[in-house]
Amino acid sequence: MTWTSKIKDLSLHSATAHPTGGSGIVGRVPGVSKINFGPLDLYGAAARCGHLHAINPALVTPESLMIAALVEQYVDDVSSDFAILSGAANFKDFVKSYFAGTVASGLAYLQMINEGYVWSDHFENVGGGNTAVAKSPDFVFDGPGTGVALVESKGTRSARLTAFDGTVDTGYTDQVEPHLGFTVGGANASHGYCIGGWLTSTTKAELLIHHTAVPVAVGGGGSRSQPSSTIQRQNYATAFTLAHSAQLGEQLRGGEADGRYDVPFLRIEWGGRSWLTGLASLGWPAWRWDDEFARLPPSISQRARRRYLFGQRLPIFAIEETIASAVLGRFLSVDSASADFAIQPIDREVDFVTRADDGSQSGAVFPDGLAVIRSDFRIENPIVWDPKSRQFRA
Repeated sequence: MTWTSKIKDLSLHSATAHPTGGSGIVGRVPGVSKINFGPLDLYGAAARCGHLHAINPALVTPESLMIAALVEQYVDDVSSDFAILSGAANFKDFVKSYFAGTVASGLAYLQMINEGYVWSDHFENVGGGNTAVAKSPDFVFDGPGTGVALVESKGTRSARLTAFDGTVDTGYTDQVEPHLGFTVGGANASHGYCIGGWLTSTTKAELLIHHTAVPVAVGGGGSRSQPSSTIQRQNYATAFTLAHSAQLGEQLRGGEADGRYDVPFLRIEWGGRSWLTGLASLGWPAWRWDDEFARLPPSISQRARRRYLFGQRLPIFAIEETIASAVLGRFLSVDSASADFAIQPIDREVDFVTRADDGSQSGAVFPDGLAVIRSDFRIENPIVWDPKSRQFRA
């Protein structure tokens, strides 16, 4: 049975501490031993982790949907434990590697946000680290009071548990540890993790984590600091690439708006909140603005413009409106970045994971305000962002 609704559990098998050394390195012990997630949580996590550079969201969704479709077909909708079924063993070697790596990166992201981290992006986008070392981690994470963490992700569908633990160990020592204590994204990289998704068992997958040890003198863990503005900027450049367009994502990375143009958005209502997405989500070119779109009643535009792939309605990405306003106000203006716009994480204690009429998962929300929504939303009036006044208007 296709995985569409069952909330899955994934447990931490082991956490191995690596001794710290050097200035500015303070470990943070994993505090979450089990995470829970649905199919859209993993889909959204894998989509945001899978692309290093900005691309058109009209292209990213089908590519991400390929992984989602594979996962849905090879995960049951009955067991509470997350596992990849035995049928996935029939993949060719290159598909096995891509499949395991993509799923593992999504699981690593879900583990990190459950640990209290909010903002992240690819290490290459954020910049910094030890320039004398060729190897680097996959991701950089930050959160309120967490400090900056470096994360490498590993995944396997074939290795035995003990052998894979060695792979995770090497990932930490070779790709994470050499960059600790260096400036990454304008802040000190105080600790790190290599998170391995052991997907070999067909009944219960598990996580293995190697991490920076907490010095005895500290008696706690974590580095207290203000969130890195650079990491926040790069996080939302990726988020708006998914939810709007490659053009807007690149402008956010550079922090310079094209003051000649307003940026059009669709406002939708879902889960009791307002969300913003790009016109491309419903079939319009991302930067096209015309009277035809504005005149269409919401019910007609939704029916006419929702896109399908292999007979399945494509999920859309959207960003919570108040967070979108703060991000654009801070990082996208014709003048310069403004610290007057505070970015607050979304309250994940609120249950945003709603159900569609058929019982399937209709959407999932991440703490930075990005959501992936499959159904049950209402289209409201289009709005535009004015980079000169730094506000939305009709």
